[in-house]
Amino acid sequence: MKRLLHTRTPRASASASLTAALSSDARTVRAPRRTSFAQFLTCDAKVPGDSSRTETRGTFSPFTFAGREALVGIVETVDEILGNRTGKPIEDAQIDLAGGAQFGKTVLQHACMAYATGQLFRSTLMFLPDGGLVNDMVQTKFRPNVVDQLPWFADMLRLGVVVNNSGRTLHRIGAFQVTDGVRRCNGMFAALGKVPTSVSGDIALLDELDDIPEKNMNYVGGRLGASDLRFTFRIGTQRVHGRGMNKAWREGSQGVVEWVCPKCKRANNPEESFPGIVCLREDRPVKGKAPARLTYAGDFRRGEEIVAPFATGQTYFVGCISCGTELDRSTPVWRHRKPDRIALSRWSFRISQLSIGAIELPKIVRQWSEAIENPDKMVVFRCDVLGLPKSTAQKLEPDTVERARNIEVYDIAPPVTAAPRYAGLDMGQRCWFTARETRSRMDKRIIWAESVALHAVSARVPELMRLLQIGCITIDQMPETRESRALALAINGLSAIPIWPRIPATGQCTLIFPGGLRFTRDAKGNESWTGCKAAVVRFDKKKPGQGIEWGIDIFEGPAGTDIAVPLINCNRQEFVDGVVAEFLTPKEGVMEVIAGHGVREIPAIRLPRIPAGGAEVWEQFETHHVAGSEREKDEIGQMGDYVDGIANHFLFSNGYSRLAEVMGGRSVRVPFAYARVQKPVQRRHGV
Repeated sequence: MKRLLHTRTPRASASASLTAALSSDARTVRAPRRTSFAQFLTCDAKVPGDSSRTETRGTFSPFTFAGREALVGIVETVDEILGNRTGKPIEDAQIDLAGGAQFGKTVLQHACMAYATGQLFRSTLMFLPDGGLVNDMVQTKFRPNVVDQLPWFADMLRLGVVVNNSGRTLHRIGAFQVTDGVRRCNGMFAALGKVPTSVSGDIALLDELDDIPEKNMNYVGGRLGASDLRFTFRIGTQRVHGRGMNKAWREGSQGVVEWVCPKCKRANNPEESFPGIVCLREDRPVKGKAPARLTYAGDFRRGEEIVAPFATGQTYFVGCISCGTELDRSTPVWRHRKPDRIALSRWSFRISQLSIGAIELPKIVRQWSEAIENPDKMVVFRCDVLGLPKSTAQKLEPDTVERARNIEVYDIAPPVTAAPRYAGLDMGQRCWFTARETRSRMDKRIIWAESVALHAVSARVPELMRLLQIGCITIDQMPETRESRALALAINGLSAIPIWPRIPATGQCTLIFPGGLRFTRDAKGNESWTGCKAAVVRFDKKKPGQGIEWGIDIFEGPAGTDIAVPLINCNRQEFVDGVVAEFLTPKEGVMEVIAGHGVREIPAIRLPRIPAGGAEVWEQFETHHVAGSEREKDEIGQMGDYVDGIANHFLFSNGYSRLAEVMGGRSVRVPFAYARVQKPVQRRHGV
């Protein structure tokens, strides 16, 4: 068999000879006709044996849905998209498959590549995070597990070459051409980030989505633009809440596996019901009593009674979380929690190892017993076994944010108290507005969240401030600096000043503006604002612990005049710390002592009940906070700054509303709440 990858670029003469040989090869390959992807899987696909066992290492067996029944729904969706069920393909469809490890995600995707190219002659591109993975994927998985197992498919391959959009044969590492002597298409493995711009496809497959920078996803659409199909199929293990594979799953139809109890008819999702859904099969079950269930302590209990610790040789079953009736792992039902997104051709599926009957329960229980005593193993268990995101670098999780919604149930409503209200605005092509009401340091309430298009922000934000009775707002200075300044000027009532006063660059001065706004710089260079209704925010301090300081943002206006808006300087990490801390309690290690109350035991921030029709906004509010709470790690595991370049907009707009609250309309520098307060010192650029 020819090598699938070239280790070096052939010389020009050799390349010309190879191209001529391929062009002259007119033999016809008789491939078996498969009418669906499902048929291809059961008739052609092979599954490698367990490499951890000597007797199965290096062996292959035919693919079967037995023990993998949950995959049926995904395969049927692929067939629907490809038009195998209706005769008409679905354009611009997307499948996102999130799940645990070693249940067949990669087998499914590689089989899809072979089927699409070898049966449908659809050019298929597989994207991976980097070039090293490309070589590894081809040499250790696709070639031995697919190409070497399908002689008819191997006979159709022309290795190391593709034909570009102009019809020219190109030599590419990880590329192959498929032809039966009449029809022809391309296949290619490529690192996403250095995408070959000269090669297009009908189908894009992406693996290890969490390791691919989100900005690099933009390359994919460009490679499919010329197709009449434009199908994208992405897989990966969820690791971090709110981005990567978790973000992809949440933005799709959110399909989950359920087992319906034959007795009480409850729908049981295995990963969300773990560990209690796993029950001990007792030699002498107690008649009339519920089964003994697996606990977070790693033993099996019936109520408070410890029935048995974990031990080798035990047998288990999955039992209804309500009544304990044994459930059949071979009868999964797919339920899409966001079915309206199917109409948009955005399918997403989540599978845990519990949903795959071929993975035995004793193996899962053993892994659980080891994970409960080791935080690092618990992260692996959550991600690889349960298929749920878990990261030690992430300070907030969905349950943590949801807890803030359950402290005291309230609805979004017009102001009913005299408590001050503040707002924050994160700027971009979409602008993100959050408002809060501060009743006390123990009771802060999010009262509004909204996404606004940039072109509408100058009208909508002042309107929201009037409706919600907002006293002060802080606005992200970047990246839409012009719009941020204009909005701050308008809210402060400074848009129509006919002649601006001269603002000296240095030295003592006092400037009084219409509406009560006052700027002061004292003899020591300390700057302050009084009566501020809106300020822009800039993150320009490298070291935390320096608090917040006022400044002045001077820019050139009409006729060369100097125009000024209030400016707040602060540290980005400290800024996010303050937002995150409001959701946390001593349970998560956050100790805040409040005068007259002692240590705060509940979250300081509260979220409203989700209003009818507003679920998407509040879902984004949650995911932005969870994703935005992730911190970078260095090579030795030390935590760095918060991750940037992700969907964290509502976290930042909430942070800006908190910054407005911290400023409280005052013109003196104040420390961040929950930060260590030291004796203030005079510095040149603050008060």
